[in-house]
Amino acid sequence: MMRQQQGWTLIEVMVSTSILVLLMVMMAEALSTTQRSWLTSRTTAAAQQELDYAAGVISRQLQQATLQTRPGYDGALNQTVPESDLHFVCGPSAELLPALPGACGDAVFFQRPMQDGSLTQVLQCSGFFVQYGGDEAWRPTFSSAIPVQRRFRLLQFHQPASGLTLFQPSGVAGGPPLQAQMTSRTDLYGWFSQPLGNSASYPGCVSVVAENVVAMFAQNTPTSLRCYDTRRQQWEPGSTDAISSRHQLPGMVEVTLVMTDESGWARLSVERAVALAEQLQNFVKGQSWLPSAMPQSLDAVKQMLMSNGMSVRIVVLNVAMGGQ
Repeated sequence: MMRQQQGWTLIEVMVSTSILVLLMVMMAEALSTTQRSWLTSRTTAAAQQELDYAAGVISRQLQQATLQTRPGYDGALNQTVPESDLHFVCGPSAELLPALPGACGDAVFFQRPMQDGSLTQVLQCSGFFVQYGGDEAWRPTFSSAIPVQRRFRLLQFHQPASGLTLFQPSGVAGGPPLQAQMTSRTDLYGWFSQPLGNSASYPGCVSVVAENVVAMFAQNTPTSLRCYDTRRQQWEPGSTDAISSRHQLPGMVEVTLVMTDESGWARLSVERAVALAEQLQNFVKGQSWLPSAMPQSLDAVKQMLMSNGMSVRIVVLNVAMGGQ
């Protein structure tokens, strides 16, 4: 007589179910890990692409900077000196844009003529700086119900020549234009600081190059000048620095961009993000950015950001300033 087949015991069912659940958990964890890795790789690639794009924009624009110098004569020095109607200035944002909230690191601004079809010698004013703030200036009107996104941004300044009064005549026959007569840094930097400091003109003269670039630093040759101003002789006449930079572009500009990830800022509450942004701005101001201290200062900024859960990317580009 054949033995009757028995069914599953309760213990066997529980063991089988546990194994099945364990396998499902392991599969879910593997899928989750794969998904996180894919998202991380995608985010990293997107951030690197944006950083490369920002570096390309700055490099192309700076390479086109020119002063179009000509021989001039300085009666006080009794010698021939280079002269130019244009302006190039590069230095700490705290000096160039002291009234602009949220600025971090360095900034660069320059004027140059631009060929445009049948129009020649069209003046273009351009510049780059980093600022922490909201996105109200670039949002369409129908998005007012969406919360403001506060981020660090690499911004480009651009202003049409029609908005300038720098080249108006001084009123004296044969006299120099207004820009050449200014002896105050505040007045001399007014062509970019005033439109940037005016809430009405700000949206029209600023565009976003890249999000989450938290700082930009610029080193010049000669490296002794943290603020390289081709019109320095107008507010610091006779100084060695003024003589060396008078209407002469630096030989090279080394631009360093520090970028964080979007996910790091998105994880923070509004209050924490604002506090971290202010902490970072003060931290950057407290570091030395002379060439000898640059590696240590960059590492300190990187460590400070990483300790707050941010991933950090740094790109350095060297731009030869050939046009005069």
